[in-house]
Amino acid sequence: MTLATQPMSYASACKMHIYTPALAETLLHRSKPILRKTEPCSSYKAQISPLKQGAKATVEYLHSGKSKALKESLIKSIGQANKSIEIYTYTFLSKKIAKELNKKAKLGVKVTLHIDVAQTAKLSSLLSSKVKVITHDCKSGLFHHKTMIVDQEKVWMGSGNFTSASYDHQFNLFEKIYSKNLAKKITEIFSQKKASAYIIKEKIGMQKVEYWHLPASETQVNTGKARQNVKALKRLISLIDGANKTIKVANACFSNKKLANALIRASNRGVDVQFFYNPKNANQSSMEILEKLKSAGVKLIPNAHLREHHLKFMICDDQTMINGSPNWSSSSFSRNDESFLVVESQTKEQKKAMRSLWKSLVG
Repeated sequence: MTLATQPMSYASACKMHIYTPALAETLLHRSKPILRKTEPCSSYKAQISPLKQGAKATVEYLHSGKSKALKESLIKSIGQANKSIEIYTYTFLSKKIAKELNKKAKLGVKVTLHIDVAQTAKLSSLLSSKVKVITHDCKSGLFHHKTMIVDQEKVWMGSGNFTSASYDHQFNLFEKIYSKNLAKKITEIFSQKKASAYIIKEKIGMQKVEYWHLPASETQVNTGKARQNVKALKRLISLIDGANKTIKVANACFSNKKLANALIRASNRGVDVQFFYNPKNANQSSMEILEKLKSAGVKLIPNAHLREHHLKFMICDDQTMINGSPNWSSSSFSRNDESFLVVESQTKEQKKAMRSLWKSLVG
């Protein structure tokens, strides 16, 4: 695979490399992550600006339940690309998506894949040399995003990696958003052009949307990156604390005690809290948290489907949706590089989509 070799920077503690045959050989035989000194970011002010494309601005929910709508829509978006496709993912193993990316790259579309440094083994057999691959080394954490940006105007974000299993054998949820502003600013965060602004606030149609970027941080001391992760966790807790009637959570891994305590507080004040969990991922730490939730009156619903539970969303009062890449673990708010969306004032169509998904999950 012949690719560019210039070094690139990144706004988090992850180190980026352009993927080359020499690098691939190094990664296959490397036993320890590459470490580098990083400078803390000093400011994390939110970017706020109105959407300029008017009525075209939309937020659509798509999930990989019984239908193939998610996979078909995602591949259709790739096929419609005219200028650029950027994918940020933990792993990439989908032959169908790779085929479409190779087609677009051959036609002159700029295709870039950002991927975790440990997930490159099969890329050379999937992607052509016209697809630029950039690896991210997050030291002891993961580059865990699940995002695609097409033509700097369509943003896909959700819980699924770009693999066949994500769409055919797992439960995953994505948001498809038409927003030039959001697409541009997310790209700027990854390229470090706006490294000081890891929070983006947009008005998309009539809805307020927040994009939260959680940069990988090797330390819990008072650095910019650590503060951003604390701020993101506090935002989730504030949404739980602000719920009045219902909270529905579906998360594949749960070991974060602060989030658990927030759910317990909600249940204690009379909020109907339901948690759809994955028994396969329930280790000792998770089981202890689940037992506490159960004792507090939280309704626990195990995944009883053949499909694997890979969801990472929360809905508060049927009005506010939180969805993205983070599991509810300690690593997600420290060592990993993650991102999630907060979408307020759910539309009738969005409520209908989420009620349908929840019903299909819990029966």
